[in-house]
Amino acid sequence: MNINIVLYVENEIIKAGFTSIIHDGILASKITAADRSMALDRTVWDSFDIAIIEIRGAHDSRLELIQQLAGRTRPIKIFAFAYHQPDAATAAFLKAHEVEMILENQSPQEILKLLTFHLRYRKVGKRFRRNKNCKLKSLGTLLSDREIEIGMMLVRGETIATISQKKNLAASTVSTYKKRIFEKTNVKNVIEMSRLFVKARPQLTRAMVGG
Repeated sequence: MNINIVLYVENEIIKAGFTSIIHDGILASKITAADRSMALDRTVWDSFDIAIIEIRGAHDSRLELIQQLAGRTRPIKIFAFAYHQPDAATAAFLKAHEVEMILENQSPQEILKLLTFHLRYRKVGKRFRRNKNCKLKSLGTLLSDREIEIGMMLVRGETIATISQKKNLAASTVSTYKKRIFEKTNVKNVIEMSRLFVKARPQLTRAMVGG
């Protein structure tokens, strides 16, 4: 899988650490180091699958970058790197934009697990997209067509903001669909929902392991 990853991290040692972790654990990955000038040109971010962006507090200008990237038509999975747990306001902001945290004290294994988990379900999402007109047998009677559609987009890693823009729906409406899917399928988060969707299409599981 050809994965493009962008690192917007100022500390050179931290940047080198991320590069080592990614190269050791994710094959065929291209890593780009972003700088301030690149951050101002938002069009260049369209080619990336994953962005790791360092944040330093509630007033960090990079939070604005995260907000804009989260709302783009082409989904990009965003991870925020910080040296310690963010304050409540920043944590709420990141959660609203479905940004996952990476902390300095996390082990390389934990960081790699976060990244590869996203890539795994990104691959599943592509399979769903090819078969978007096919009902999921085990979910077809439980969920409406719209709920299945929104669910598949969430599995692909798309954010509420992106889905809202693509489907011309209010963000609150997309959130309601998401909540309804969780309630109907008795799951607590997108990870559990993704597993459920995979089970609904056994051929996807085989594809994930190269079958």
